[in-house]
Amino acid sequence: MQAQKKMAIYINNKCNRNCSFCYVDKTTSTEMDMQVMNKIINYINRQETNEYRTIIFVGGEPLLSLEKITYFINNIKHTSINYGIMTNGTMNISELVNKIDCHNLAFNISFISTTSKDNKLKIQNIKYLKQKHIQCNALIVNTPNNINKIFDLLLYLIKIKPNYIKVLRQHKMGDFWTQKDIDEYAKVLSKLMHLSIYCKEKFTNVNQISLPNKIDIPISCSDSIYDDYAINLVDQDSICKYDIVGIDGKQYLCDGACGENRYSFGYIWDSPVNPYIIKEFGYQDVLYDYCYLANNPCCLSFDRLNDKYRSIYQSYLSRLEELK
Repeated sequence: MQAQKKMAIYINNKCNRNCSFCYVDKTTSTEMDMQVMNKIINYINRQETNEYRTIIFVGGEPLLSLEKITYFINNIKHTSINYGIMTNGTMNISELVNKIDCHNLAFNISFISTTSKDNKLKIQNIKYLKQKHIQCNALIVNTPNNINKIFDLLLYLIKIKPNYIKVLRQHKMGDFWTQKDIDEYAKVLSKLMHLSIYCKEKFTNVNQISLPNKIDIPISCSDSIYDDYAINLVDQDSICKYDIVGIDGKQYLCDGACGENRYSFGYIWDSPVNPYIIKEFGYQDVLYDYCYLANNPCCLSFDRLNDKYRSIYQSYLSRLEELK
């Protein structure tokens, strides 16, 4: 049976940058200790049938804990696992590449703007990874400050040709967004959607654009879900399929909860039962998780907007297929 779950390991909360949209508490500047690491490794290794298809290392800036990431990858016995690194792209990526087997490794490099002084380093790293035939993706966090700049940033990244370009919804967006911001985003969403479809048709292994809430993925849902549960539908990969492990080895409700050290429910190696899961949302293809940290009217409004455009996106794709 193919592994279905993903695991995010928050290896540290240290960083060499201070992005305004970051949800991780970096005041203590700590990293995972060896005792916790070995318990996680033993938990994964003792599974006769590996249940994880992907393990993602997150921070802070995870490459500040390069030796620990190397230790994890070199000591996990299941060879079918894919690994991902969430990085700001300003560190020396070749140092990690030279220490591990990279055939199943991907780097996710964040971009803030077309004019950031860090872009030169990020682009150098992407070019290096492409030369090594290692998957590299570009990430954009969707914030109120860049709503009207996302399209230009996407055009900028298309020239660099990463494998995927992912526009991510902002964690705890209800603390930063207003309905006015959502209305502004609605004005540009159609352009973003058309660019995403163009890239799907134009390219194959590069420049595949994924928009917030992954609206390019067809999901059958009922409008009543918002009223029945009165919650925000957070990530496409729900906590049902996504084990989020903090520096302390505990499992957390969601990324935002882990970043703030809230809503944990036991150590991952004890296989704790998640008390926060609400099942049977009415979605046929993807489960969502219940996130207290994003449970507010602003997030619900953002989700309604994206579900509306999900249907439009699919109708465009269907029309294109008819014209071929």
